[in-house]
Amino acid sequence: MQRMALDYRHRDKLDFTELIAQRTGIATVEEWARLTLNESNSRVLRVTRVRRDGKAVALEKAVLHLERLPGLIADASDITELAQC
Repeated sequence: MQRMALDYRHRDKLDFTELIAQRTGIATVEEWARLTLNESNSRVLRVTRVRRDGKAVALEKAVLHLERLPGLIADASDITELAQC
């Protein structure tokens, strides 16, 4: 109970986003269908991260078609900049 009160009082210090995994590869059949890709060998970037906003925690998984984002270099800083647009 005391821990919950401490979390609430310092909530702004507990907000974070943490990159868990990031990799490129060929789209799976499911990714191909969901992204409505034309080529069966389309390259995608898969990103998994954890976000905490106060007391809520979210696990985010994103798949980005690299050909649709030609300026995107597959690193965490570019993903962050893209998310803020």
